[in-house]
Amino acid sequence: ELERQHKLAAESKAADLAEAKALGEKIKGLEIKVPAKTGGGQKLFGAVTNKDIGDALERDHGVAIDRRKIELKAAIKTLGEHEVLIRLHPEVVLTQKITVTEA
Repeated sequence: ELERQHKLAAESKAADLAEAKALGEKIKGLEIKVPAKTGGGQKLFGAVTNKDIGDALERDHGVAIDRRKIELKAAIKTLGEHEVLIRLHPEVVLTQKITVTEA
């Protein structure tokens, strides 16, 4: 029984890794645009959050990712291109460029 449980756990981990790699390949080629309200010039009202990025990814490309898997190095408070980390699995970590545009 214990061997069977270990075998099932290993198969589950392998399936999770394969799924994360497939999702990573799908995301890698996507152009993610996040619209945000701006004040004068390049400054935003507030900041772009990981939730905003996840919502844009789901809305524009149909890819749903838990917002906790999207990591920001610092708060995004300006328009333009920025890099974010997407941790789909401990072994699958992407650095993805996003573009913050004026809403």
